[in-house]
Amino acid sequence: MTTSSGQASTNATQDSSQSSKNRPVSTGVETLSSRPPTTLAPDCIIAERATLIGKHRVTIAAGAIVHPFACIDSTYGPVEIGERCLIWERAVVGGGSAVGSRKDQTEEVSTRIVLAEDVEIKSGVTVEAGATIGAHTEIDVGAMVEANATIGEWCRVAPRCTVSHNGRLQDYTIVLGSDTGTWRRQDVQRKGNTRLKEMSTQAHARHVEALHRMIKGVNAKWT
Repeated sequence: MTTSSGQASTNATQDSSQSSKNRPVSTGVETLSSRPPTTLAPDCIIAERATLIGKHRVTIAAGAIVHPFACIDSTYGPVEIGERCLIWERAVVGGGSAVGSRKDQTEEVSTRIVLAEDVEIKSGVTVEAGATIGAHTEIDVGAMVEANATIGEWCRVAPRCTVSHNGRLQDYTIVLGSDTGTWRRQDVQRKGNTRLKEMSTQAHARHVEALHRMIKGVNAKWT
């Protein structure tokens, strides 16, 4: 009976070990060694259950909000998040398997991520290392900005669309499918209308202000 019990215990341990190996590993595991150096404006918000990982500096400017379950990853280079930027749930800013691994890469990839002021990164978006996104641009739900892409000001990338590796979008570009060819167009209405841009900027500022009243920050955890 003792032998049988011991064998059952051994089998259970092996099954448990195998089961653990098969479980997905969360990228949001927080360890002291994975926490990056930070420069945080006093009135930015890093929400509870948001994650900052990596080894390079993460800079978050005034008014910016990193929502719960969002991840800022500075593994490959510094991350700079501008004033009043919104990083929504389950968005990932940084990292990316594309960095340093593309067979067609013919130039050195800059690994610094820069988000200018009033950029909105919606839920489920991935922004890979080396990307630069201009002011007032919106990257919609589930979209992808690949490594070393450069996006201008007042652009919009529609849900689940991709801006490709080394891709370049001029100011006021709307991406509706592929970031090349007939699936993109210029936002002529906004480009030529200063009043419309002012109204959009004011609306974004009010939205950020409202979110600041609703979301509690845990910034001290990351300093």
